Amino acid sequence: MEKIKTMPQSQLTPHQARYYSWLLTRQAEGGSMDSLATTLVDAQVDLNPHQVDAALFACKNPLSKGVILADEVGLGKTIEAGLVILQHWAERKRKILIITPANLRKQWHQELQEKFGLQGMILEAKSYNAIKKTGKNPFRQENPVICSYQFAKSKADDIKQIGWDLVVLDEAHRLRNVYKKNNVIGKTLKEALENVSSKVLLTATPLQNSLLELYGLVSMIDDRVFGDLDSFRAQFGAKATEQTLFHLRQRLNPVCQRTLRRQVQAYVPYTQRLAILQKFTPSDQEREFSHLVAEYLRRPNLQAMPEGQRQLISLVLWKLLASSSRAIAGALDTMTKRLQGVLAESTTQDLVETLDEDYESLDETAEEWEEESESNILTADEYQAIADEIEELKHFKQLAENIREDAKSRALLTALSTAFAKLKELGAAQKAIIFTESKRTQAYRQTPKDVSRIKQMLFGSFSKCLYPLQKFDSDTERRFAVILERDAQKWFKPAQGQFQIYWKSGFDSKEYIPDFVVETKDSIWLVETKAGKDLKDPEVLAKADAAFEWCKHATDYALQHNGKHWRYVLIPHDEVVESKKLADFLRFEKKSA
Repeated sequence: MEKIKTMPQSQLTPHQARYYSWLLTRQAEGGSMDSLATTLVDAQVDLNPHQVDAALFACKNPLSKGVILADEVGLGKTIEAGLVILQHWAERKRKILIITPANLRKQWHQELQEKFGLQGMILEAKSYNAIKKTGKNPFRQENPVICSYQFAKSKADDIKQIGWDLVVLDEAHRLRNVYKKNNVIGKTLKEALENVSSKVLLTATPLQNSLLELYGLVSMIDDRVFGDLDSFRAQFGAKATEQTLFHLRQRLNPVCQRTLRRQVQAYVPYTQRLAILQKFTPSDQEREFSHLVAEYLRRPNLQAMPEGQRQLISLVLWKLLASSSRAIAGALDTMTKRLQGVLAESTTQDLVETLDEDYESLDETAEEWEEESESNILTADEYQAIADEIEELKHFKQLAENIREDAKSRALLTALSTAFAKLKELGAAQKAIIFTESKRTQAYRQTPKDVSRIKQMLFGSFSKCLYPLQKFDSDTERRFAVILERDAQKWFKPAQGQFQIYWKSGFDSKEYIPDFVVETKDSIWLVETKAGKDLKDPEVLAKADAAFEWCKHATDYALQHNGKHWRYVLIPHDEVVESKKLADFLRFEKKSA
């Protein structure tokens, strides 16, 4: 055993590695600790006993077609699945697929790499299409493949062609309604994975509303456990008795393991959660906008929504409307562009897929709805109806954008103040994590009510900035960032030491860090924003001279290497208005030292 551990991995051939894997497990019962020996050594994570037990449970029966690991929230089901993945990897069973909600793909990729030393591959539209052009099946990879439920459903034919050694289904309760006729995602994946020899379903909520959900989850693993739906209903669908529940547990024991928090409190600490309710009242402007959108969604005929997806899309729009005016504005713009594509008779992307950019949980919601085909032939009246609806959607979007600050945002600040006061009272760190279903609500960059606290705030979801999150020293900087997002090619706020521009302060040299670095089509700008009263301040002027000289040298070098001009711009705060274009500020360029 010791010799095997210390032998460098590079010296092992695939044949030798497989032999040693067999050697380590040849005298071990399938569900014993010895069978996971090398896996536990390789895992870079502090393991808890229940996690090892769960991994052993998943590996113990070589004839089983899979298991459900149903530990309560926060007990580390991802770690348990990672151990199972690592064990398969050690046994040279390396055709591994992980299907997860879209928003968890990167987390899975990171967990595999950092905790288990495995380099997973996230497969999505761009990478899939690039590989497909080579004539290969994009799912045939040397490393574990990670994809979303929606993507797996759309590429089910490719998935079915691979002889998977292991498939992990995260948040597997999404498949609980697979027995229903209209559960397209569940049925498609069940068929695509029917020949997989080992499946691991992860869910903290295997049972929510009905025992039939247990039937659905177990049938994803093996239809033979419960038989057909009528048989299950006959045995367990009537009023539950001690005897029927006992028999149900007996059927579940070989395929499902669940650990509760109360069972692990001895070695897993939990933080107490205190709920605070913060009420708010929408403004008249918000109520009027909500009323107009609500009336629109109640109409019997809408051109913007394919008939087969209307219920799903209406539900998503109601949720976005409840999230924020910015969230619904983005979705309305998406719908407008789709209708414009219909009028132009160009190829239009599926509306559900495009709305995924606006609504975080769309892929989870979509699985509950049946898809229907629709006619692509439009009459003259339908063309006119589409044109009218486009104008109406544009009007709604404009109304939404005119709501400068919503009541929920103000209530959030109040709630944060209340929560921080409570944290201070308890001696806890004053930190906050804000959850929202809408990605556009997360990207809210409007003027905060209390601009004096802007240095304490983070603004996010910038697309042209080199970094998705930014902090600003003033609301002027925030407004200028909004302009840059619209007009610049790239921009960022430089850090200390990044440009090494120095100015004289008496006998000392001090570093100067401009507010922004901005790239346009023909230039790169160093930008400083200052209050009008400070523009003639000697320190400000000295920094401007130093930056101007730096730009001269940078331009000389750049032009010799097919680069761009560097310019320095000193902009008064009062000039920074969001309605202006970036080119309007070029008149503030410094021309000489």
